[in-house]
Amino acid sequence: MQKYVSLNPEVEYPVRAVVLSAIVWFFSRGVIDPRAKHKVETAVLGVAVFAIWVGPDMLFPGYRQHWLFQNGITGQMASPVAEDVLRSPVVLWSRIYRAVVLAPIIEELFWRAWLMRWLIAPQCEKVPLGTFQIGAFAITAVMFAGEHGA
Repeated sequence: MQKYVSLNPEVEYPVRAVVLSAIVWFFSRGVIDPRAKHKVETAVLGVAVFAIWVGPDMLFPGYRQHWLFQNGITGQMASPVAEDVLRSPVVLWSRIYRAVVLAPIIEELFWRAWLMRWLIAPQCEKVPLGTFQIGAFAITAVMFAGEHGA
């Protein structure tokens, strides 16, 4: 059995971001149009989501440690990354980029561009992007909420 060799975090995290960006770019060509069609609305929605997402942390510090959020069913919050590594600007910006830019794109590709269309018809490439069916939407919404702990 081969042992995993970790790179220096200040090299590993940016490399992960670059490799994942290349993979996303390659597989999303022709599926995602990166140009915003409604720039102002997109920016306002982004700020609103950020406020809803981050706001509770600012208004109620430590609320995530409540037993409702950390218990035997939902688990305990812990970071596999050491504190000193997390404070590195290179590591921090690589993680922010992955969380803010890459994760939403990957989620859209999986949940809407693939899963929702696959639920409509297993040959999902024949289902046009944006096709709506209430059953597929409901299943995808429940699965998305469950995966995000809602």
